[in-house]
Amino acid sequence: MSIDFYTGNDYTEQYHHKAQLAVIKLLMEKQGFIKGAFYRDDIGDIDLLWGNENFGLCHIFKRRTEQFGEEKALRFISHLEENIRNGVIIKAKHNRIGIITNKSTIVLEQTKENQFILTAFIDRSNEIRLENLQSVHDVDFIDESVSTLNKGFDVLSPNQSHSSILSKNPKPKSSQSQIDLNHSIKRR
Repeated sequence: MSIDFYTGNDYTEQYHHKAQLAVIKLLMEKQGFIKGAFYRDDIGDIDLLWGNENFGLCHIFKRRTEQFGEEKALRFISHLEENIRNGVIIKAKHNRIGIITNKSTIVLEQTKENQFILTAFIDRSNEIRLENLQSVHDVDFIDESVSTLNKGFDVLSPNQSHSSILSKNPKPKSSQSQIDLNHSIKRR
Protein backbone atom coordinates (compact mmCIF):
# COMPACT_ATOMS: atom_id res chain seq x y z
CA MET A 1 0.00 0.00 0.00
CA SER A 2 1.48 3.30 -1.10
CA ILE A 3 0.37 6.51 0.57
CA ASP A 4 0.74 9.90 -1.09
CA PHE A 5 1.76 12.09 1.82
CA TYR A 6 2.18 15.22 -0.27
CA THR A 7 -1.32 16.26 -1.28
CA GLY A 8 -2.80 19.72 -1.58
CA ASN A 9 -0.89 22.95 -2.10
CA ASP A 10 2.88 23.09 -1.70
CA TYR A 11 3.78 25.97 0.65
CA THR A 12 7.46 25.02 0.88
CA GLU A 13 8.82 28.12 -0.84
CA GLN A 14 7.17 30.50 1.64
CA TYR A 15 7.60 28.43 4.82
CA HIS A 16 10.81 26.37 4.49
CA HIS A 17 12.56 26.32 7.92
CA LYS A 18 9.84 28.60 9.35
CA ALA A 19 8.34 26.02 11.68
CA GLN A 20 5.88 28.08 13.69
CA LEU A 21 4.60 29.95 10.63
CA ALA A 22 4.31 26.64 8.76
CA VAL A 23 2.14 25.18 11.52
CA ILE A 24 -0.09 28.27 11.49
CA LYS A 25 -0.42 28.15 7.70
CA LEU A 26 -1.52 24.52 7.59
CA LEU A 27 -3.91 24.97 10.52
CA MET A 28 -5.50 27.87 8.65
CA GLU A 29 -5.61 26.18 5.22
CA LYS A 30 -6.46 22.68 6.49
CA GLN A 31 -4.64 21.16 3.50
CA GLY A 32 -1.22 21.13 1.86
CA PHE A 33 2.37 20.52 2.93
CA ILE A 34 5.70 22.22 3.66
CA LYS A 35 8.90 20.32 2.93
CA GLY A 36 11.57 21.19 5.48
CA ALA A 37 9.26 23.11 7.81
CA PHE A 38 11.42 21.93 10.74
CA TYR A 39 15.15 21.23 10.88
CA ARG A 40 17.51 19.39 13.23
CA ASP A 41 21.26 19.14 12.68
CA ASP A 42 21.27 15.41 13.43
CA ILE A 43 18.47 14.33 11.07
CA GLY A 44 18.01 17.25 8.68
CA ASP A 45 14.73 18.54 7.32
CA ILE A 46 11.39 17.42 8.71
CA ASP A 47 8.34 17.88 6.51
CA LEU A 48 4.99 19.07 7.84
CA LEU A 49 1.83 18.05 6.07
CA TRP A 50 -1.83 18.44 6.74
CA GLY A 51 -2.45 14.73 6.11
CA ASN A 52 -5.73 13.21 7.22
CA GLU A 53 -7.35 11.66 10.30
CA ASN A 54 -4.59 9.01 10.47
CA PHE A 55 -1.41 11.08 10.20
CA GLY A 56 -0.02 14.59 9.94
CA LEU A 57 -1.17 17.85 11.47
CA CYS A 58 -4.83 17.03 10.80
CA HIS A 59 -4.47 13.87 12.91
CA ILE A 60 -2.60 15.71 15.67
CA PHE A 61 -5.09 18.58 15.83
CA LYS A 62 -8.13 16.29 15.80
CA ARG A 63 -6.78 13.97 18.52
CA ARG A 64 -5.60 16.76 20.81
CA THR A 65 -8.88 18.66 20.35
CA GLU A 66 -10.78 15.52 21.40
CA GLN A 67 -8.41 15.12 24.35
CA PHE A 68 -8.10 18.75 25.52
CA GLY A 69 -10.54 20.97 23.63
CA GLU A 70 -9.50 23.29 20.81
CA GLU A 71 -7.78 26.05 22.80
CA LYS A 72 -5.55 23.69 24.78
CA ALA A 73 -4.88 21.63 21.62
CA LEU A 74 -3.57 24.77 19.91
CA ARG A 75 -1.34 25.53 22.92
CA PHE A 76 -0.04 21.95 22.81
CA ILE A 77 0.68 22.21 19.07
CA SER A 78 2.42 25.56 19.59
CA HIS A 79 5.22 23.65 21.40
CA LEU A 80 5.93 21.42 18.41
CA GLU A 81 9.00 23.34 17.21
CA GLU A 82 10.51 23.54 20.71
CA ASN A 83 9.94 19.83 21.31
CA ILE A 84 11.47 18.84 17.97
CA ARG A 85 14.50 21.03 18.67
CA ASN A 86 15.07 19.90 22.29
CA GLY A 87 13.84 16.30 22.39
CA VAL A 88 15.86 13.10 22.54
CA ILE A 89 15.81 11.01 19.38
CA ILE A 90 15.22 7.28 19.71
CA LYS A 91 15.42 4.63 17.02
CA ALA A 92 12.25 2.89 15.99
CA LYS A 93 11.17 0.12 13.68
CA HIS A 94 9.99 0.48 10.11
CA ASN A 95 11.72 3.74 9.17
CA ARG A 96 10.39 5.69 12.15
CA ILE A 97 11.97 7.64 14.95
CA GLY A 98 10.57 9.19 18.08
CA ILE A 99 11.53 12.52 19.55
CA ILE A 100 10.93 12.33 23.29
CA THR A 101 10.57 15.18 25.78
CA ASN A 102 9.32 15.14 29.36
CA LYS A 103 5.84 16.06 28.15
CA SER A 104 5.44 14.68 24.64
CA THR A 105 6.44 12.17 22.02
CA ILE A 106 6.76 13.15 18.38
CA VAL A 107 6.66 10.44 15.74
CA LEU A 108 8.51 10.90 12.45
CA GLU A 109 8.35 8.54 9.50
CA GLN A 110 11.16 8.35 6.97
CA THR A 111 10.11 8.32 3.30
CA LYS A 112 11.79 6.48 0.43
CA GLU A 113 13.38 9.82 -0.49
CA ASN A 114 15.07 9.81 2.94
CA GLN A 115 13.01 12.71 4.27
CA PHE A 116 11.27 12.72 7.64
CA ILE A 117 7.55 13.45 7.91
CA LEU A 118 5.87 14.42 11.16
CA THR A 119 3.07 11.90 11.65
CA ALA A 120 2.04 12.16 15.32
CA PHE A 121 2.50 14.32 18.44
CA ILE A 122 1.39 12.67 21.69
CA ASP A 123 0.89 14.08 25.16
CA ARG A 124 3.02 11.92 27.48
CA SER A 125 0.53 12.28 30.35
CA ASN A 126 -1.82 9.86 28.59
CA GLU A 127 0.77 7.11 29.31
CA ILE A 128 0.61 5.52 25.89
CA ARG A 129 3.63 3.30 25.34
CA LEU A 130 5.48 3.88 22.08
CA GLU A 131 5.12 0.31 20.92
CA ASN A 132 1.35 0.77 20.93
CA LEU A 133 1.40 3.79 18.63
CA GLN A 134 -0.43 3.31 15.39
CA SER A 135 1.36 4.77 12.43
CA VAL A 136 0.42 4.94 8.80
CA HIS A 137 1.70 1.44 7.93
CA ASP A 138 1.36 -0.69 11.06
CA VAL A 139 1.18 -0.65 14.83
CA ASP A 140 4.64 -2.04 15.65
CA PHE A 141 6.64 1.07 16.54
CA ILE A 142 9.49 0.28 18.89
CA ASP A 143 11.05 -2.55 20.86
CA GLU A 144 11.33 -0.77 24.18
CA SER A 145 9.03 1.39 26.25
CA VAL A 146 9.84 5.04 26.82
CA SER A 147 10.81 4.17 30.38
CA THR A 148 13.96 2.51 29.04
CA LEU A 149 15.14 5.89 27.83
CA ASN A 150 16.44 6.56 31.32
CA LYS A 151 18.20 3.17 31.31
CA GLY A 152 20.51 3.97 28.41
CA PHE A 153 18.34 3.28 25.37
CA ASP A 154 20.32 4.05 22.21
CA VAL A 155 19.99 7.53 20.82
CA LEU A 156 20.11 8.10 17.09
CA SER A 157 22.69 10.87 17.21
CA PRO A 158 26.16 10.04 18.61
CA ASN A 159 26.54 13.73 19.52
CA GLN A 160 23.68 13.57 22.02
CA SER A 161 24.09 12.30 25.56
CA HIS A 162 21.21 11.22 27.74
CA SER A 163 22.38 13.25 30.70
CA SER A 164 22.77 16.50 28.77
CA ILE A 165 19.44 16.19 27.00
CA LEU A 166 17.41 14.76 29.86
CA SER A 167 18.68 17.50 32.14
CA LYS A 168 16.99 20.02 29.86
CA ASN A 169 13.62 20.42 31.49
CA PRO A 170 11.77 22.98 29.39
CA LYS A 171 9.53 25.09 31.58
CA PRO A 172 6.12 25.91 30.15
CA LYS A 173 5.96 29.57 29.32
CA SER A 174 3.72 31.82 27.34
CA SER A 175 5.78 32.54 24.27
CA GLN A 176 4.97 35.04 21.56
CA SER A 177 4.72 32.21 19.02
CA GLN A 178 2.16 30.41 21.21
CA ILE A 179 0.09 33.58 21.48
CA ASP A 180 0.44 34.16 17.73
CA LEU A 181 -0.68 30.60 16.98
CA ASN A 182 -3.81 30.88 19.13
CA HIS A 183 -4.59 34.35 17.79
CA SER A 184 -4.04 33.41 14.12
CA ILE A 185 -6.28 30.36 14.25
CA LYS A 186 -9.09 32.07 16.13
CA ARG A 187 -9.21 34.94 13.60
CA ARG A 188 -10.15 32.51 10.86
